[in-house]
Amino acid sequence: METEPSTTEVPDAYFEPLEPLGIKASLERAIHVFRQRWKHLLGISAIPIFLWYITAIGIRNVFAGISASHLENLSFEMGDDYYSYQVQSLHTTLSRLGLVAEFFLFSFLFLPANAANIRTVAGLYAGRDAESIQQTLRAIKPNLPSLGLVCAIWCAVLMLPLIVVALCMAPEGQTQEQQDGIAIYYDPWLSKLVFGLPYLVASSTFMMATCMSYSIITVKGGQAIASLKESSESFKKSWSHIGAVTVLWFLIKIALTKFVEAINWMYYLHEMRFWVVWEYPGIPLHPIRILWSTNSDLWEIGTSWISVPFVVFLAAMGSVFQAMFYLDTRIKQGDCTQDVLRSELGLDEIETDYKTMDDEESDGTPVPWS
Repeated sequence: METEPSTTEVPDAYFEPLEPLGIKASLERAIHVFRQRWKHLLGISAIPIFLWYITAIGIRNVFAGISASHLENLSFEMGDDYYSYQVQSLHTTLSRLGLVAEFFLFSFLFLPANAANIRTVAGLYAGRDAESIQQTLRAIKPNLPSLGLVCAIWCAVLMLPLIVVALCMAPEGQTQEQQDGIAIYYDPWLSKLVFGLPYLVASSTFMMATCMSYSIITVKGGQAIASLKESSESFKKSWSHIGAVTVLWFLIKIALTKFVEAINWMYYLHEMRFWVVWEYPGIPLHPIRILWSTNSDLWEIGTSWISVPFVVFLAAMGSVFQAMFYLDTRIKQGDCTQDVLRSELGLDEIETDYKTMDDEESDGTPVPWS
């Protein structure tokens, strides 16, 4: 006797329109989704982030070696004494270029995990219990070429302008970037303000407009350029809601990273720039941080292993939001049901034993939007 594939009961509110939920309810839904699949989300995310931390050590050593090979002789007089010394003339420039290299590296290393996390969230929406990591990775494998092209376009659009500006600012040595306090954001003003602020606005808009591209390919399949266009069109229809939720989540990430920095400060007792919100998690929360950096951030950011669990959590939650924005936008437009989603994910073909999940949390508390 054949058995029908079991399904997980998903709260009906998952298939209510997005906008009536409000910003607070959207964040509550994201937290609920994370709680339902936290083992899979954190487990999948931890692997590439661990690899990134290990590989980043090699990148930093390479750029440190290049920096040490470019020396400049300087001298000064103090009274009757004459002093000479050497500085690394490209130290700051190479620090920024190294951060760009780490950004590229992280984006591509985390790509399969990001797609796997998105599929995990979509499976929850479809009423299925989580697949094993092996099943999830096997399911996303056919989409990796398109996902890789989207990632390459995404990185190029965000990073190439920063590379050009960093090269135009060269040479920047060890003594040219010793800012204290807020000077990190405006000195030198021509590059960090005149270029930095328009880049901040343009890059933020681009990231929000294309944030659903990975989800489109992971759920429905398709080509890279088509997914970017579809994501932009969907963003235009819900830009205010997606923008508001994204900004609020960004502020939450800043608060969380400041908490992590406080832990590091108490543990290491050597970091005095406590107010800088992006330092210790290791992955800048926004690409503009690469331009707004000091002469040795490549070798200082992300050196604390205390921060690793928080980095894994932030990366996993980023995947949750990408999936939610896409699925909730489709639900609002009326072209997504559980049956359609199961068909797109190929879950109707899977027969296995599933756990059940109802409209209540594990402690019996109703979910916030039900």
